[in-house]
Amino acid sequence: MNRRQLLQAAGGAGLYLSLANRARAQNPGPKDVFWVHLQANGGWDPGLFCDPKVNLRASQIAAKVGYFRNDVANVKTTSPQGINYLGFADFELPADQGFFAKYGRNLLVINGVDCKTIDHNLGERYNCTGSTNGDFPSIAATIAVANGQGRLLAFLDMAGFSFAANEIAPARLADNGAAWISRFVNPNSVTGRGAATYTRPESVALVRQAQERRLARLIEHTNLIGRRDAEEKYLSLRKGLDQLGTLDIASLSGDLRTSDMVFVKQAEGTVPMAERYRYPQLVDYRRFQIELGLEAFKKRLASAMTIAIKGFDTHSDNEQGQAPSLRSVMGFASYTFSRASTLGIPIAILMTSDFGRSPKREGNADTGTGHWPVGAVMMLFNDAARSILKVRTGEVLGGTTDQLIPRKIHPTTFALDPAMGGVVLSPGHVMRAVRVLAGIDKHPIAAKYDLRVDADIDLRVA
Repeated sequence: MNRRQLLQAAGGAGLYLSLANRARAQNPGPKDVFWVHLQANGGWDPGLFCDPKVNLRASQIAAKVGYFRNDVANVKTTSPQGINYLGFADFELPADQGFFAKYGRNLLVINGVDCKTIDHNLGERYNCTGSTNGDFPSIAATIAVANGQGRLLAFLDMAGFSFAANEIAPARLADNGAAWISRFVNPNSVTGRGAATYTRPESVALVRQAQERRLARLIEHTNLIGRRDAEEKYLSLRKGLDQLGTLDIASLSGDLRTSDMVFVKQAEGTVPMAERYRYPQLVDYRRFQIELGLEAFKKRLASAMTIAIKGFDTHSDNEQGQAPSLRSVMGFASYTFSRASTLGIPIAILMTSDFGRSPKREGNADTGTGHWPVGAVMMLFNDAARSILKVRTGEVLGGTTDQLIPRKIHPTTFALDPAMGGVVLSPGHVMRAVRVLAGIDKHPIAAKYDLRVDADIDLRVA
């Protein structure tokens, strides 16, 4: 292949992609939904938000302020969806601004998910892949492989469970990853953004032109097949950098500082409760990572992203430890949902954790909780994603007893405690259902990493 043929092929491919993108815009499908897997590391406590129990751990919780109480008066229900949740999860925000009240119609809650382990590593793997097999890729990686073919940043990782089984390379946004991507996009920029440059832009353009002319000459006059292949691959890589150049880095909010989430951490009683437990403010670099992920998907460079929130392993003080971490999960989900909706991006946010927390107390003065194999999964879809995926929302599937024992569910009707045909939900059931939603259940990677369960559940509207 000479230079003219190569450029003609590239031009034809570009025309094909342009036509394909136009067709997808008119008839969007599962590939047009951006999947974000939000992982609550350490084991969250569903009893404090999506699976409330009357007087759970009551003997120890009675002495705490009313904000933490889970008696009947503090169990709330979204209207008209009927999703029960503990008022704890509102963080004393205005009535219409709490997470469940605001997003109830777009939310699917799955309670009573039994991962049959209290080991962090095994629980995280099971809830992120659908299997306890250590060779299985994460659900985000699986979606990226199936739906992100040809996308340069198909699998974005923000410090989450990102094992990909060598099927795809994660693009790291954690730590300094986002900053490096910015510098690839704008190599002449001192910071990766902004006006300060190393040299004049026209000088950089001249260097790029000279490099491309030299590479074209080498390809034109090289007869050795191996060397020509290498040169053409290099040219293809340069085209990839050009794809990165389509990212509008300068317009994204936030900056490239590496830092952790900033919480309001005043001592107990020094400020009003509403101020201590409001949703967190995302520091600039975290906000920039989310914005970069959305921009990459918008430019058809990404398909899936992982985000990890730590702090859920609350052996010492369950409520005080869970509060800021739950607030972070809900804050991340809320920000990502809102920004994607504003940008016209169909988004699906999958929220999982290692497992749940024990129904009995432990730790200092019996204020903490232990590991518990039964947890919950939440999924949040904006209206665009709901329309494309035809997913059930505004409801709760599955359940647990007052002592957090999983209840069986009918796999078709979703009735609790059926007389016959009931199953105990597992992460395998959930992840198989997510694969169907994402439209990848027939893809070869789904067959290669087959999730075998006793019955399928379908999360789509009948």
